[in-house]
Amino acid sequence: MTHASGGVLAQVAEVLPHGSYNPSTIDYDLALLRLAKALPLGSGIATVPLAADGDDPSTVG
Repeated sequence: MTHASGGVLAQVAEVLPHGSYNPSTIDYDLALLRLAKALPLGSGIATVPLAADGDDPSTVG
């Protein structure tokens, strides 16, 4: 695969940055991107499922 070739474009509905993100130090530089629509099947993109309501994410998996 060549850089900037192929891929899937997806509209982002919401960006949820980490609550402790610090732009001065770039600590906690991560965010959850909520997509406007589900990714197409067979797109080759791996996703991380969210824990169900009431589940303890530390015990999932």
